[in-house]
Amino acid sequence: MTDLEACLNSEGGQATANHAVEILSGGAPLFLIAEVETFDF
Repeated sequence: MTDLEACLNSEGGQATANHAVEILSGGAPLFLIAEVETFDF
């Protein structure tokens, strides 16, 4: 979550979030967060 907050506090992260709001067709944006875990065998 710390990495996500750092990203959204950056200039690029804010621009991305603002763009998501601009292109909405209605309602507040819903941001989905996914975590991936990989294993090397």
